Amino acid sequence: MNPDGSVDAVHEFKNSLSSNGKNILRALIAGETKVERHFITPSRYDGVGGEGPRFECEEGIGGRVSSIYENSSTMEATVTTDLSVFPPPLILTAICTASEVEEGSVIQSVYTKIDIETEFQGNKWPRLYDFVANPPFLGYHLTNHHFASDEVIPVVLNQQYAFNVVISFS
Repeated sequence: MNPDGSVDAVHEFKNSLSSNGKNILRALIAGETKVERHFITPSRYDGVGGEGPRFECEEGIGGRVSSIYENSSTMEATVTTDLSVFPPPLILTAICTASEVEEGSVIQSVYTKIDIETEFQGNKWPRLYDFVANPPFLGYHLTNHHFASDEVIPVVLNQQYAFNVVISFS
């Protein structure tokens, strides 16, 4: 979005359920755990081991994505559903106002993540942390999308990026 609130560009893409997301979905359906919070993370990670220049989101909540990565671009998402459609999708929404943007920053990936209530059987990444020693845990990857190099989204200081992730069921 432009500073005046008008739309600058729209990028539509399909997210994929991550491998851990499949296991989380199984645990949710089995009643082994429940979702506490939802997150959206626009990322500089390219999906194959490389990271571009750093940027942050003013709305970012900071914290720990895993035991070694910190990410200030993770925003807590608002969750709604559209009951006019069958089956009704879940819609996760978050806004990122780009701040602390290094030259050449781009969004190379978008992740949705969830924080769950408890450990569950078969989880590959245990939730081991200490709130005093480490920043808050920012959830397990549920879905992700890595943009091709010609599809990355440039990050501009103070530009707003709106994310609407639709999780549909068919």
